[in-house]
Amino acid sequence: MLVFKIALIGIAGAMLAMVTKQFKPEYSTLVLLAVCLFLIGYLTSNLKEVLNKLLNFSKKEAGTKVLASQLFLDCRARRSG
Repeated sequence: MLVFKIALIGIAGAMLAMVTKQFKPEYSTLVLLAVCLFLIGYLTSNLKEVLNKLLNFSKKEAGTKVLASQLFLDCRARRSG
């Protein structure tokens, strides 16, 4: 469902930019930039929850010296490798 929301926002922004380009071409770039910044902000707003869970996990596992950054790097290495 989240993917559809993001796609609809992107499509609506592109259509708004196309309409704006007919009247003021210099404003269409600003519209697209605003839509992109909104999408980046919307997508990274949930990142805080993920980071908090990782930090809580690292606090619980302090005896084994597992750090959230190490978990992140391990997950990242598995995805790329």
